[in-house]
This record gives sequence, C-alpha cells and structure tokens, in this order.
Amino acid sequence: MLVLTMHRDPMIVGRALELGASGYVLKDAPPEEVVRAFQKVSGGDSYLSHDLASDVVFSRLREKTNRLERLTPRELQTLTLVAEGKPYGEIAEELEVSYKTVANICTQLKTKLGARTRPELMRIAIQYLPGPSSLGSTFGERPRRGEPFDEL
Repeated sequence: MLVLTMHRDPMIVGRALELGASGYVLKDAPPEEVVRAFQKVSGGDSYLSHDLASDVVFSRLREKTNRLERLTPRELQTLTLVAEGKPYGEIAEELEVSYKTVANICTQLKTKLGARTRPELMRIAIQYLPGPSSLGSTFGERPRRGEPFDEL
C-alpha cells in the first residue's frame, strides 16, 4: 500500500509503516517521485523519500533516548540486570526486593519502552544502555530494602 498524504510528521509516517504501508509520499512531491514510488511499491519494494526517511529514523532514536531518560534509577538498575540475561528471581535477590516487585518493574519498563515481551525488553536494554564496563559507575550504590531509591 502506498500512502499519498500531506502529513510529514515522523510519528505519522512511522505509524503508517508499522501498520503495513510499503510506501509513503507527500502530496507536494514532484510527479516523477510519485510515479517512482508507485512503481517501487507495485513491484513489491518499499519507498520513502530521503527527507522523510531521515526524519523518521532520527525521531525514533530521540524517542528511545528520551524514554530511557525518564526511567527511575530502580528501573534502570532492573533494566541493566535484564540486559545481562538474569532471571527475575536472581534480579530480586540482587536488588533485595521480591520477585513480584521485579515482575511489576519489568511490566512498567515494557510499557515505557514499547516492548511487548521480555526478549524485546532485553534487546532494547542491550541496544540503548551503556556497556557493561560502565554500568557500575552509571548507577552507583544500590539502594537497600526500605531505602528510597528515586533520589539516587
């Protein structure tokens, strides 16, 4: 499906592509571009103008980065341990909280980061968190049970 529209908002473009559009062209594009897009899409390829493509990519990167910046220190700690492949029980032990607390935090993380499954959450964590060598310095001391953790 080829979308021909006036909307150049990267969020709208991204959503159209997520919903199955194979191409996205603006109405004010030169006629040659519209024809090229139609030919590509009808031939089974995809088409997105260069300007729109870069806008979508950079918008998605900013969106992911902003999502990580909004996480609490406890969520970042939990996400780091998820990225290491640790099971919930082991994460609970390490953070000195209950298994259910870890499961709840992971549910919140999935919602905030747009992940549907634990493996998807792990992929996001690995992709956007700092490398293992800098994790300790990034998150500092772990809060103990009963201590406030949002002020770390």
